Amino acid sequence: MHQIRYFLAVSEYLNFRRAAEECHVSAPSLTRAIQKLEDEIGGKLFRRERNLTHLTDLGTLIRPHLQRVLFEAEGAKITAEQFLRLEHAPVKLGVMCTIGPIYFMGFLSDFQAKHPGVELTLIDGTAEKLNELLRNGWLDLAILAQPQPFPDTFRTTPLYRERFCVAFPVGHEFQAREVSGQSAIAA
Repeated sequence: MHQIRYFLAVSEYLNFRRAAEECHVSAPSLTRAIQKLEDEIGGKLFRRERNLTHLTDLGTLIRPHLQRVLFEAEGAKITAEQFLRLEHAPVKLGVMCTIGPIYFMGFLSDFQAKHPGVELTLIDGTAEKLNELLRNGWLDLAILAQPQPFPDTFRTTPLYRERFCVAFPVGHEFQAREVSGQSAIAA
């Protein structure tokens, strides 16, 4: 990319010294980079006549291509920076169909408030389906539970724990029953 940037600077100023100043490099470094680009392209890009520098026909021909390459590279860099800062980042999130909406909606609201630029796509499904989508790269992450351990290819972080219990009216016959040495109410 430096070679392309240097080539474009020389083609704009038609002066190696001035282009080197604009690119914040020494003139010999800029000249070596241009020579490497000429070697890669397979021909001379500039013609020097005393103190005058001109683009060759080859230089004139490839200049628009290299301008597009530099423009696209700068766009790719901006896109990458935005993605890494979670700005305009597409995220596909799988959610197990049995996740309680109270827990999930709170999480989702907090996430959207902290990362408003994230383009979030929600996909619901069973644990088995979400595991498959994760393995195949169709999901970026998933919120799910499963009784067996997750594969080593997944990194997991617990979000919350649910407390399950049996409930029945006071005075019900289950109240007198013992479960694993505890009364049914304590279980």
